[in-house]
Amino acid sequence: MEIAVGVHPKHQYSQDQFKRVVQELCQLIKLPHVGAVGEIGLDHSVPRERWAQQSVMLKKILLLVEPRHVLVIHFRGITGDSGAEAYLLLLYYVKKAVRPDQRINLHCFSGDSYVRDQWTSAFSQLYFGFTSMAAKFNNQQSKAIRGNPL
Repeated sequence: MEIAVGVHPKHQYSQDQFKRVVQELCQLIKLPHVGAVGEIGLDHSVPRERWAQQSVMLKKILLLVEPRHVLVIHFRGITGDSGAEAYLLLLYYVKKAVRPDQRINLHCFSGDSYVRDQWTSAFSQLYFGFTSMAAKFNNQQSKAIRGNPL
């Protein structure tokens, strides 16, 4: 059995809490039974003023990810939007921090085919997760799911 550790992007912290959470996560990630880091990422379903802290937290945690870890990424766009721009921002951060062969689970994927193709061309060991939200996807999002290998 392996353990996953992470900080959900929706959580909001004071400056003191933020520093403590990052320090604790640094210690936990080094433990030998920790096999996954996540879920971490961006959640833009919250007010915009909270997005900056999410980006700072994401960049700090990504620096701690080792090749032995599975990276579990959480993403939510603005309500009613496929989130293409923010998915690509997230891709930018991840590409800067981890190797192209990093094992990644893009949890709760809701992007379109363009976003899917950008991620799959960047990472060779990328896996997509879907939730019941897929029942409400628009045509572009549904097409992205159908184009995914099982």
